[in-house]
Amino acid sequence: EISLGLVGSEMCIRDRWHLAAKILVRSVLEDLGCRASVEVPGSSETSRWKADVWGERGEAKLAIEIQRSYQSLRDYRTRQKKYRAEGIKALWLLRQERYSTLTRSMSKERLRTEFGGKFPPAGHFGPCLADVPIAMLELEPTTTITGAGFFTASLPDLLEAVLSDRFLCVDGLWCIDLSLIHI
Repeated sequence: EISLGLVGSEMCIRDRWHLAAKILVRSVLEDLGCRASVEVPGSSETSRWKADVWGERGEAKLAIEIQRSYQSLRDYRTRQKKYRAEGIKALWLLRQERYSTLTRSMSKERLRTEFGGKFPPAGHFGPCLADVPIAMLELEPTTTITGAGFFTASLPDLLEAVLSDRFLCVDGLWCIDLSLIHI
């Protein structure tokens, strides 16, 4: 048994969530016409990586990271940069507590770098960074995708938006651009 400082049942719950999320995401990607697999390693001349879920459709390559444990903002950005350098689209799906922790870190970074450490005149701003695509994934009681700014979507709609470059960060909020849908 691997010990991460968690009580046995809490560890099992987190592991079950992670496995269930990977299986669900892979299944949805397959329904969207992707070739999809879990735990896919990859590398380039300068880096190595392992995607929790990997999908390919046409020229689109997508790595989905399902994050259940703590990781620093720097680590998210470093991993995202590796994917971007390889021309791979990436998406981070997080449990509620990870999403909250990460968006707090992101908002502090935005406040420091974009607003000079002072709140903008409007008194509020979106907490997300444009270089780290994120959404919150809850599996129970039903599968729910949410995010900052009242963002909500179905998992298939979110994954389709990422595959088709319609999942955009606008003013610190990740959203699906519906104007780019071809009818």
